[in-house]
Amino acid sequence: MMPYIKDELRYHYEECLAESGINTNTPCGHLNYLLTCIVQQYLGPQPNYQRYCEVEGVLGHMAKELYRRRTAPYEDQKIKENGDVF
Repeated sequence: MMPYIKDELRYHYEECLAESGINTNTPCGHLNYLLTCIVQQYLGPQPNYQRYCEVEGVLGHMAKELYRRRTAPYEDQKIKENGDVF
């Protein structure tokens, strides 16, 4: 379930993302809406338990990977800049 797909498969998705207009000025609710639309499209008109489990697994792993790769290093940097609280 990791997001690491081959370069030749990324082009289509990156093109769609570029067209979406999502950037650092996008309100959080808009990001939520976009992700919800993607999930709904993936689930299809008659989702089943397996599909729900797949989506929940992907979203959970995505959050963990974001934390591991981006949030934790950011927090470590802020500890160095501002001091630890523990």
